[in-house]
Amino acid sequence: MAALRSAIQLAVILALLCPANIAADTGLDALLARLKSEPENAQLCEQIGVAYTRMEQFDQAAGFFQRAFRMDPRRVSAGKNLGTVLWFGGHKKESAAIFRSIEKRIPNDPVPALYLGLDACERKDFVAAAAFFEKAGPLASENPEVAPAVIETDLAVGRFEQAKRLAEQRAPLVSDPEAAAENYRWLAKAYDGLKRPEQAYRAFEQAVERAPAAEENYLALSVFAMDHANPAFAREALGRGLGLLPNSAKLAMQMGLCWAMEGDFGNARAYFDRAAKADPRWSLPLLALGIADLQAGEAQSAGEAFRNARALDPGDYRCYYLHATAIGRSNPDPAHREEMIQELKRAVELDPKQARVHTALGQAQLPSNPRAAEAQFREALRLDPFEPTALYQLSLLAKRAGNTAEAKRLSQAFERARRKSKEEENELVLILRTPNQTP
Repeated sequence: MAALRSAIQLAVILALLCPANIAADTGLDALLARLKSEPENAQLCEQIGVAYTRMEQFDQAAGFFQRAFRMDPRRVSAGKNLGTVLWFGGHKKESAAIFRSIEKRIPNDPVPALYLGLDACERKDFVAAAAFFEKAGPLASENPEVAPAVIETDLAVGRFEQAKRLAEQRAPLVSDPEAAAENYRWLAKAYDGLKRPEQAYRAFEQAVERAPAAEENYLALSVFAMDHANPAFAREALGRGLGLLPNSAKLAMQMGLCWAMEGDFGNARAYFDRAAKADPRWSLPLLALGIADLQAGEAQSAGEAFRNARALDPGDYRCYYLHATAIGRSNPDPAHREEMIQELKRAVELDPKQARVHTALGQAQLPSNPRAAEAQFREALRLDPFEPTALYQLSLLAKRAGNTAEAKRLSQAFERARRKSKEEENELVLILRTPNQTP
């Protein structure tokens, strides 16, 4: 609520900056009465929007700001106020559209840049967010309510020194324990990015100290440990968390991933099962259980797990890709091979940027439709020039076509890619870590 109050203040400040010949303390009833006799007065409409903003009636305020802006498109102040109240009224897409149109007219104004930066940050387009926040200047960098978005953006684009400075400045100002813990986690990530792991570890411990029952502390600490090749410490951190939060599906899932990354699918499966029972609506533990079954050579039970995950989250490409993988491990007959192809096509539809899925689809199509398969392999290489299976299959196709030079080039590229590639088990585990693994 504190952030909302500051946002309301910002909206009011922007509104009061507009030039007007109407007293700022004029009551709403008087303004509305005057509007009846002056319905085309854009300044009056804007001032009524200010009054509604003060009353936190954003939808009403937006209507009058929009009316003023429509009457006089040169009133940039009305447009800025319209975008602001739309944002805090929950109409963020409309707000961003307004600010994009205004930003073209006043490219050096920090207000549109601020909100366009917030919009880009929410869409995880951190490169664009960083550029807009930089253009917004102090309105972003010195605004305590915007600081979380700025820090998140700086971390995402590798501006670790800037993220560290903002997080350090913010630390003594945050009183809420969970918000303070989050700030220390950001600080830890900034230190880690600056190659200062000891300070990063101390910041993570400060996060735990501020909010010992926050799952995210132990999750972040475990990721930090795994990134530094210390799986034992990662499990220790997660064990601490599970001791306090034994029913946490997130912590159990992460513990399973830690074991799986080491190739211990027996222990991993136990934690995946624990996560699935802790949150039956979460599809990721079911995907993980299916992968554990694949490692054990139990393709049928893996397929069932992937189908169950698909029922929970039909929009996740991984459900279809992994189900197709399970079918492929079951020595499929023609009917099941066609099912596998359809599953992979659906996975491609859901996320066309996954090179491994295009490769799998190409492999499934190869016996019956080599031309379609070749197209999938080439798309896989467009997305990932080092995709080893696509390189290998294309080298074979080139050899069969008599193109020996191309076959040799692809074969050499395949050998280089294979040396860099991960083991299959790790690839299947890594797929669980993207997109966001939390429910």
